[in-house]
Amino acid sequence: MPREKIAIDAWASWISPEGAKRWPVEYLHIFKKYRSPRSIFEGFSLDQMIGRHVQ
Repeated sequence: MPREKIAIDAWASWISPEGAKRWPVEYLHIFKKYRSPRSIFEGFSLDQMIGRHVQ
């Protein structure tokens, strides 16, 4: 029996180390409240991002 067709949607945001330093102070408590990953606060290189998503 053939499988039903499905759609897959993906979204990714790159936060550079320089960009992570520019978050408005008002945002930081929200990131902490929802236990955002450390990369939100520190940023990461494009190579690190590609390495995470291409396996």
